[in-house]
Amino acid sequence: MVVVADALARVFRTGAFFFFGMRCRRSTEAAGLARTPCMRIRVLAVPNSKSNEVLGWEDDPRAGRVLRVKVTAPPVEGKANAALRECLAGHLKIARSQVTLEKGDSSRIKTFTVPDGSFP
Repeated sequence: MVVVADALARVFRTGAFFFFGMRCRRSTEAAGLARTPCMRIRVLAVPNSKSNEVLGWEDDPRAGRVLRVKVTAPPVEGKANAALRECLAGHLKIARSQVTLEKGDSSRIKTFTVPDGSFP
């Protein structure tokens, strides 16, 4: 029972709900409203670094082309994910709310969604 409670807590903490095996996010897409065009960015997270910085694009054998980003936060309880989101938003000069983590909650390779045209 504890395992189920932990899984439910994680689902509600990440803002994702599962319905008949499909993942639905609480967003304008789920409400059927118009969405702004967006693009997905693959990010290779480097937690516990000395500084927060975007290093640039590189080829990864596991995921293809990824953006390598260093963050000072440890990979504990979503702290590194929050720091990555903030670092990407600062680098792209957009609001933090416009950067969403789509995949990779507990992986070093993550997929973020940002508004189309915001990447230089």
